[in-house]
Formats: sequence, C-alpha cells, structure tokens
Amino acid sequence: LFLSRDKPAATRNEFHSIADSMAGRESLVVESSGAELQGTWYLTVYEAVESDFPVPYTLLLSEGSDVPRAAPAPPVLEAGADPLERGRIATVQLVGAMGIGSGCLMGEKGYIISNAHVVTSPDGRIAEEMIVAVSLDPFQVPVEAFTAEVLDVRIEDDLALLKITGDRWGRPLAAGTAFPGWEPGDPDALRPGEPVMVLGYPWIGSGLSRPYFTITRGILSGGELTPGGLLLKTDAVISG
Repeated sequence: LFLSRDKPAATRNEFHSIADSMAGRESLVVESSGAELQGTWYLTVYEAVESDFPVPYTLLLSEGSDVPRAAPAPPVLEAGADPLERGRIATVQLVGAMGIGSGCLMGEKGYIISNAHVVTSPDGRIAEEMIVAVSLDPFQVPVEAFTAEVLDVRIEDDLALLKITGDRWGRPLAAGTAFPGWEPGDPDALRPGEPVMVLGYPWIGSGLSRPYFTITRGILSGGELTPGGLLLKTDAVISG
C-alpha cells in the first residue's frame, strides 16, 4: 500500500506512508490530525500480477486503532466429507515476517506442526506470531483467518509447534471453537510401495504473490536412518 498526497505515487520514492508485507492484510496507519490531513490523498494498491488479470481486494478505513467494525468473523472450519477435503482444511498456510510456509492442524484445540525454517529468520530470530490462512476454496487464494503463537522450535529437527490464539485481528475465539486436524499415523506400519500424497502451499506453480493449495501423489520409495531420525523417500513431487 502506498499513501501519497496531492498525486498518486508512481514509485516507492513518492509515498507519504507505506505498508507492505508477505501477508495480504497490510495495515497503514497515518498519525496526523487536523490541518495535516486536509487535502487530497491517494492510496495505491500494488500486487505482483499480470496487468490483464485483476485481483479483487477490500479496503477498510477506520479512525483509531481498534479493530474495524467491518472486520469479518473467522470462518467455521468443518471436518470435510472425505479424506481429501479433510486434509485440505487441516493443511494451513502460515504467513509472517519470516516468510510463508505450510503447517498441519493437529487436533481440535488448534495446535499446528510446521517447520522451524518457516518461523525462523536467517539470523536465528523466531517469530512470536504467525497468521494462519486456510483453503476454504481449493481454487482460490487461502483466506487469512487466525493468528497463532509460536510455542516451541527444534532447529535440529526443523520442527515448530504453534497454537491458534485468536482470529486474524487478534480477537478471542468463541467458546467451544474446535478445529479439524490430522491424526498421527504409525511409522512402524509404513511399507515401501504404499501410496503417498503431499499437501501444502508451494511457491512453484503459483502465479500470484501468494501460493495456492497444491496436492501431489506418488509412492513411499523407501527410507533411510540418519542421526536426525528416519528420512522417508518418495517419488511424489514436492514443489517449492
């Protein structure tokens, strides 16, 4: 978002205020009042897409720092009618200052398992909070619906544990809110040759600035014991 005065901002050097992030919900705050706000202001919305492929968006204007009245309530996540739909709903996208990645909802309390590199910066800083986006429609960009706190990170295993704590605006969730989730399997029951599906939000194959939900399939090709644990091999394409 570029906010400029008297004329539209043609470049990043002509703005009065700017807000940009990897999340599609930038907030731009103007800390001026009275005569400083008088005049004509222009808000430029920039999205990295083709000029002949318009992207819909919504602008909310409010006075003060409270949550806008028009802010929608978070969606109710249903478990899904079949395993593929349940897997799509329980596979979430995590968005934050450190980047974008995938995660798995684990159980109705809103716990999420992801990778440590999703919530960690190159210099080792760990994000305090991530936005959780869900694929309500598999052919549309995921909807940012919740915020999650990073509870624990294990760099050596590239694992992170998060928990949903509120909606995308930070408001508390309704009492009794439950989430669909993945059920852990039995690694000892794995056999080479069994079918494998990979679900997530890879950058590869996504034409917009946000990855879409993607699923690929293959077989369990084998496994290899390493100091970090058992690594599984598959011929399923893992894009991104």
